[in-house]
Amino acid sequence: MLSWIIYALISAFSFAIGDVIVVKGSSNTDPYTLFIVYTIIMGLCCLIYFMLHPYNREIINKFGMSNWNIVILISIMYLIAYTTHFKALSTAPNPGYANSLVMFHVILLSLGSYYFLHKPLNMYTIIGIIMMFIGGILVTVYSQV
Repeated sequence: MLSWIIYALISAFSFAIGDVIVVKGSSNTDPYTLFIVYTIIMGLCCLIYFMLHPYNREIINKFGMSNWNIVILISIMYLIAYTTHFKALSTAPNPGYANSLVMFHVILLSLGSYYFLHKPLNMYTIIGIIMMFIGGILVTVYSQV
């Protein structure tokens, strides 16, 4: 029931560790090169996973053209997101500053889910969104001080 919280926390820790590695790795190489290598390795891992599970072939066979359009659009969005994320991490005075702005996606996702997917927002969520927005602005404005 609350497994999504555990998955979210694992994801948060993984992103934080990954971001530190990106910043360390960017000191030796261009962040775009780092991103390309990362993408190739992730693609190979996904391919191996796909090859190890024969039922995946059935899923691909049932995949319609409209689904491929969605997958291509998602891929483009993630390509833009991760490329710019790596660059922001490598050029920010502190990686946390860059992530405070990248985390605006939580605000955008919450509002987009409300308007486009008709998911509910309660008072606490709205207060949290306002606090995140103010916090992101504060971190950005005072990151130069």
